[in-house]
Amino acid sequence: MVYPNYISNGPEFMAVIIALAVFSVVLKAIALWKSARRNQKGWFVSLVILNTLGLLPVIYLVLNRKSKNTTVQKSEQ
Repeated sequence: MVYPNYISNGPEFMAVIIALAVFSVVLKAIALWKSARRNQKGWFVSLVILNTLGLLPVIYLVLNRKSKNTTVQKSEQ
């Protein structure tokens, strides 16, 4: 039986793929930025090496979120 191939041929399909790719890149960038600012080298290396369709950045951001009242302390120099 031959199924119609209309799902992957339309411009809507490409728009969804592009939107998902942009979303994944944005999540990864935010997670990398936060892990670098917090000197979390293990997370940073993991986020750079592993490409898990946005799952690892989401896990990092959820596990390492802080409340709005908490500020990042600068290290004394």
